Amino acid sequence: MAECLGSVANAGSNKYYADYRLSKCVKDCTDSDCGGLVGGVWDELYDDMSVCCAEKFWWVEDCDV
Repeated sequence: MAECLGSVANAGSNKYYADYRLSKCVKDCTDSDCGGLVGGVWDELYDDMSVCCAEKFWWVEDCDV
């Protein structure tokens, strides 16, 4: 399917998801300030980094830095 849609399918959603390796929320995109594309449909996406951090990493003080 990604081949049919071209680069649009590979651009990501620009929403935030939890990166448990880094213990922070990162953006679903391929630009230099992104965390890469989300791993799968099971990963919850958030419009706002602060909400992602509050939900997924409430114990990490600098999650949204």
